[in-house]
Amino acid sequence: MADARRHGALAGQLFLPAEGAMVTARITQSTEPARQAREAARLLLAG
Repeated sequence: MADARRHGALAGQLFLPAEGAMVTARITQSTEPARQAREAARLLLAG
């Protein structure tokens, strides 16, 4: 059960920058926010 909570928390932490990247990409018409969100996720997962 602890693993499920940990994965749920991680999913939430990854969702926020992903959603922000999608909104920003739409506004700026750029894919750069997706690259930045991917790098942030990579750093988060690396711990």
